[in-house]
Amino acid sequence: MEKKLVPILVSWFILFQFISYQGCYFNKKVDANDELSTNVSKPVAFPVEATFPTKQNINKYFETTTRVSAEKKVEVISKGVGICEELFVEEGDYVKEGQILAKLDTSEVETQILQTKVNIEKCKAALEIAENSLKEGIGSKVERDNARFALDAAESTLKIQQLQLKNQTITAPINGIITRKNIQKGVLVSTGMPVFSIVDPDSFILPINLPEREISKVSKGQEADVIIDSCPTEKFTATVLRINPTIDPNTGTIKTILQFHEKHRNNTCIKDSAFARIKLIMETREQVLVIPKDAVLEENGRKYVFIAQSKSGENIENINHKDKTHDSVQFVAQKVEIQVGLEDSSYFEILSGLDEHTLVITLGQLNLKPGSIVEVTSLEKILNQQEKTSTT
Repeated sequence: MEKKLVPILVSWFILFQFISYQGCYFNKKVDANDELSTNVSKPVAFPVEATFPTKQNINKYFETTTRVSAEKKVEVISKGVGICEELFVEEGDYVKEGQILAKLDTSEVETQILQTKVNIEKCKAALEIAENSLKEGIGSKVERDNARFALDAAESTLKIQQLQLKNQTITAPINGIITRKNIQKGVLVSTGMPVFSIVDPDSFILPINLPEREISKVSKGQEADVIIDSCPTEKFTATVLRINPTIDPNTGTIKTILQFHEKHRNNTCIKDSAFARIKLIMETREQVLVIPKDAVLEENGRKYVFIAQSKSGENIENINHKDKTHDSVQFVAQKVEIQVGLEDSSYFEILSGLDEHTLVITLGQLNLKPGSIVEVTSLEKILNQQEKTSTT
């Protein structure tokens, strides 16, 4: 009997302990600061940068590439024959029209001229004798005419030889820079041999081919921005000089010539055949609302941005400067569809969807969803700029 009571008493004891524990647990008071009551997850604020749309001029460009070309560019051809005795210029030298570039050997031509001059004197004497004989009746007209023809031929020969002597001196036909030299002192030069190349730097142009559909937007004097690859940090300005009146049937384009602005014409970066990138201004809109292109996202062919709205509904302009810390001002991201107009390399023109007082998120928007809590890290900078603007 005693052995049967022991298990029963143990079971009742365990049950009593369990009931006592549960009663203590349910009767326990919950502290307001208890970890269980305060362990509520706070929403994560995404750090972003934002800015207001600004007003400025924006241009629409036609972009293309070309190579610098010189309208005045000549190959100097030798008209004389002989050994090059003197050379006065080198590649890169600037020369003026008529300046002597080189001299060829003249000894042979000078000797021929001396012989011809002697022959002319003989012909003059023979003509005089023939005329006197004709007057005295002992000569004939034929003899006199033959003597006159001989004198004319000798004088013509002298003129040719004098021209040959002149051609032994090679001169510059235009002002410009020596870009190539094909002869050296002591080299035999023959007639028709190209000896120098000269380019006039004042005649540098930029030939481009415009699509037929764009030509109505282009006129003489229209400006273009130019970057030359050899000087990528320097910007040049060019204007439309000429527009070809015909369309190339093979390409459907119109040849258009641009010339550099006068202030750039002596710039050493501009060289013949240099590679150039052209941005021809096709349209300009002044003081329109723009935002950075980096702020714009695209989805299904539509463009939109994320904007930061004050969580309290307060306008950003009314935020007190002393409350500009991130903890005191909370923002919510909202997705807004926009319509854009012209665009350049950095900005979009805003046609609808935004105004000057909309705070547009420019960095960090890729991770956002509508309603996301955001922390505008550039808020202090924005408010400082507003203070300066209002002061001015």
